[in-house]
Amino acid sequence: MALTKTSESSGKCIRDGRYTRSKVKANKKTKALEPVIGIAQVKLKQTIDARIAADDAAIDARAEQDAREEDLQDEQGVLSAKLFGESGSYDSELYRGVFELAPSKIAVLGEEDRRKAYVAVNTAIAKGVPKACEPAAKGVLAAHGDYTKAYGAREAADGVLRDAEKIEAKARDEWHTAIRQLKAQLTNLFPRQPKKVLRFFPAPAKGKKKGPEGEPPK
Repeated sequence: MALTKTSESSGKCIRDGRYTRSKVKANKKTKALEPVIGIAQVKLKQTIDARIAADDAAIDARAEQDAREEDLQDEQGVLSAKLFGESGSYDSELYRGVFELAPSKIAVLGEEDRRKAYVAVNTAIAKGVPKACEPAAKGVLAAHGDYTKAYGAREAADGVLRDAEKIEAKARDEWHTAIRQLKAQLTNLFPRQPKKVLRFFPAPAKGKKKGPEGEPPK
């Protein structure tokens, strides 16, 4: 039996802390010490829950952004086809004036480069397209607006998640401090009885012994 390592996950700390907290409460001589770990335990659990909620929101925001970007790429594909129909060539001045890179090539760029390419297409559209292409061009602009909004929401959600992770890490550090303070107080309560003190902490998981030649034991 030993204290939880500082390198362990928050989940491991919570599981170990629950055992220790319950063991302290179950002993008539130590139950008054329960708040030493109890307060830190509750705080850590709350920050874990907050981080999980923030992570869920970030995942949802990423999915929304991806869906809106796919819409944008689809709309660019429609405009690309219309421009090709008007010019008859992907290398024509009309086509290249809007799509320096074809939509299929834009789609495989890194995120920041894609965003720049989307804006470049919008800028080109603002300079004017053939009348037959205007509905498709409006579709691109509208889809880009939706994508931009979703991108901003995703960035915000990622920021909330980063903050939640930092708060959880701080609470985990405080939990480790509390568990060590508890051990010190238990040591004062049971001087010269280190084995008794360690009984308040969960035993580490034991690895299974292997049989001959690496075979599992029977």
